Amino acid sequence: MKNIKNIIFKNLMITIGCAIAAFAIITINLNEKLADGGVTGMSLIFKHVFNINPALTIFVFNVPLVILAVINLKRGQVIRLIYGFLNLTFFVWLFGQLNIALDLKGDILIAAILSGILVGIGYGIVFRFDGLTGGTDILSRILNDKFNIPMGTFFFLSDAVVLVLSLVYLDIRLMIYSLIYVAVASVVVNKITASGSHEKGIYIFSDENDAISEQLIADLDLGVTHFHGHGGYYKTPKDILYVVASTYEVRTIVNLIQEHDKDAFVSVVDVQETHGEGFTFKKTNKKEA
Repeated sequence: MKNIKNIIFKNLMITIGCAIAAFAIITINLNEKLADGGVTGMSLIFKHVFNINPALTIFVFNVPLVILAVINLKRGQVIRLIYGFLNLTFFVWLFGQLNIALDLKGDILIAAILSGILVGIGYGIVFRFDGLTGGTDILSRILNDKFNIPMGTFFFLSDAVVLVLSLVYLDIRLMIYSLIYVAVASVVVNKITASGSHEKGIYIFSDENDAISEQLIADLDLGVTHFHGHGGYYKTPKDILYVVASTYEVRTIVNLIQEHDKDAFVSVVDVQETHGEGFTFKKTNKKEA
């Protein structure tokens, strides 16, 4: 029952996040002609150039990407991906039908900042609760898993390409405001999902460490180290797990731990540098250190 409630809550938050992001994309970006990156940005291009409903474009572009995800990603990731992109598609369609427009008095700077905040909050909530929204999320995850290409690098390159293509309907002035929007959204997403360095060291103190360790290795392909210690007060032996993971995996790991042991003590610390498999060179296979 506890796991079911947790899943329902996470899915509800992903839905809310998709709704917030879609609201800003349709009511601000579309109306004020602000560009975006990735599949969302392509949908705005198709809307302005060919007058095609953005929801249709998002859906069509994501279908082949979902097929790639089914082939390359784990079952849980694929399920979260399909749920997220269908939610985003639905809310983009819904707000498009409602014809809502915010009266920003023609101030494009306010529009860029406000949309960046709202989209950042929306996507930040989605990522915080292990969701995916499709598009470049899929390709970046696959390229990261297969070739160890940093997700941030691919996000930047793909967004840059789409923003350049957006010049077919934008002038330089609107492109600069679009860059402000993208920058604000990126900062807000990062603030919501995590803070500090890109990698995190995670110490796990739990009576269910064996089960937690097995799932971290099987589901997330992470290396796990076991330490043996003892409590300072009762002097009882303690098994301690240590994991190094990317910032964006921390929330997934914490949720996984709590599914096994809601009373587990988890300490997340910044890691200044990481060298070794999965960080400075490509992963080869699952292992337990």
